[in-house]
Amino acid sequence: MTRSLSRSLPLLWAAAALLAALSGSAFASERSRVPDTGTFTTPSVIPMKWEKLPPGGAVMTMVSGEGIVSLRLDTRAWRGRFGTIRLELPPLPFGKLEAAWEPRSRLLLPGRSVSGEPGGAVYSGPIDFDFLEDTLALRLRADGAWLDRSERLEFSFIIETPNP
Repeated sequence: MTRSLSRSLPLLWAAAALLAALSGSAFASERSRVPDTGTFTTPSVIPMKWEKLPPGGAVMTMVSGEGIVSLRLDTRAWRGRFGTIRLELPPLPFGKLEAAWEPRSRLLLPGRSVSGEPGGAVYSGPIDFDFLEDTLALRLRADGAWLDRSERLEFSFIIETPNP
């Protein structure tokens, strides 16, 4: 019994490798930037404030700020397809920035993104609309030790769709 199992192991590994290769190509997706020219934040400059010190006198350097994102994404190019739209933050020179959001409706998903990392999903499902319009309550958080001036934040929305 041991002998037949050891002979079939190379065959099992080959089959597993073939399956992995095939499934990788079958589940590959396209990534594209979604036009968001109608999207804006209120206020246009989100003021960051020092977070409260924790008990015990520990050093706290975190800052946070809140705003509203009025979202208007042009999804006409993907109408009739299934997709996941993510909010992505680029890598920043001053360290990590975290963005967390709560949608104002049931259409969008709550989530979070960290600068320089894959973005969190804002929407996932069928794209059966020309424009995705909604409002997000946004909270930004960063290490204030790295911030010495105002920084411009350029976030983007990326759609992932299965390859046809």
